[in-house]
Amino acid sequence: MKKRELLRNPATQLAFMTGAALVHTAWKDHRAKTHRSIELSKPVDFAMDVFGGPFTDTTRWAATHRIHHHTPDTNLVPWVKYADLQEWFAANPHVAARYDQPTLLSGMDPAMQWVTHDDAMEVGGLAKELLAGKYVPQQSYSDQEIRDILYGTDPRYYYEHPHGDMDAVPSIDGFDASIDDIRFIARDPHSPVLCPDGMRNVMIHNMPLYQDVVKFYECNPQYMPSDLTFTKREQWIEDHKKAVRLGFVATNIAARIIAERPRTPGETAKSALRGAVVSGIGTLALIAGGNIVNSLGHGGGVNFGSKQFIKDLKDGTVRVKDNGTYTTNNVLLSPPTLGEVGGQFEHHEDPSLIAYTHEKGVKKALVDPFGALTEFLAKHNVGMRVGPGFEGRRPDLPSDAVLAIERKRREYRAKN
Repeated sequence: MKKRELLRNPATQLAFMTGAALVHTAWKDHRAKTHRSIELSKPVDFAMDVFGGPFTDTTRWAATHRIHHHTPDTNLVPWVKYADLQEWFAANPHVAARYDQPTLLSGMDPAMQWVTHDDAMEVGGLAKELLAGKYVPQQSYSDQEIRDILYGTDPRYYYEHPHGDMDAVPSIDGFDASIDDIRFIARDPHSPVLCPDGMRNVMIHNMPLYQDVVKFYECNPQYMPSDLTFTKREQWIEDHKKAVRLGFVATNIAARIIAERPRTPGETAKSALRGAVVSGIGTLALIAGGNIVNSLGHGGGVNFGSKQFIKDLKDGTVRVKDNGTYTTNNVLLSPPTLGEVGGQFEHHEDPSLIAYTHEKGVKKALVDPFGALTEFLAKHNVGMRVGPGFEGRRPDLPSDAVLAIERKRREYRAKN
């Protein structure tokens, strides 16, 4: 194919549009806003807003992604509920005397069939510290609520709406909320292991789960991290989102017409249709990319390409790894996912990494070529520079409650 024909090909337009939007997510949403590992120059930042504006809300995307890093593959709500009940029992001993205290609790975590009372109190206490000031502990309980918390056997960690349900997102007055009200910031927003259907569920419903958390922040901006604020341009994009998206479609239509130079109204209509189709396919490709990254990137001890992988997709099984996490590493899947599936463990272990690997030199470029290129550009101030990071404890590291859960998963695997 000649160079001119290649440039005029709709597939080239689709590849450019989709690639630019993916780079926007990888550079601005992820590394710059969420982790502050890079800082974009003003021209590059502007270009990222142009290419990514129609697709993501950068600031709320970053807030949502920090929750994912702070609570990876865990749901802290059941642990908080248990610790809150025990505190309430201490203040109401006449009620506590009616119930036998369990020595073992079921359904608290997908990697452990049971945990001890002491385990639940340790994790619950750490989770309460994490969420202090963001909710009001329950002040009274029915008999059924107490029995469900003490003796429940069904999984308590699953999403109540694994396909997403924005209508269930509450609007909160200040911080006068229950733990159920703020569940969106007390658990991983899109973890396969928190879904009954596992990887398959996130592969299909990742976007609605993500949108639930975005809507939570829209309805309750008081819960947004203080350092995540909208620039004037970002705010304008969000205020005019429908117009921005229509402009995106119109631009693709115009690009097709210019590239194909139709001579008749009928040919013009066909060119316009092809431009609209490019917009649609590109949008679906971006959604599919996010779904694949969040499902396969946290597929646990999955062996991609094996018969067992297909079986796990069908039955919803997600296996915890020996290190107590569900993050996956697959070098072959690293380049097409811009390092996301290939280096999830390293990325969660150290979110300050620009390239998601601890390898050096040529090995780094082979394991995560996109990350290695980004790191090179940042260190040489080409369109970006190395970011400022955070003072004190990073808000994108696993919380103490999650670290305790991962430790207990390792102990449980060693014993069982």
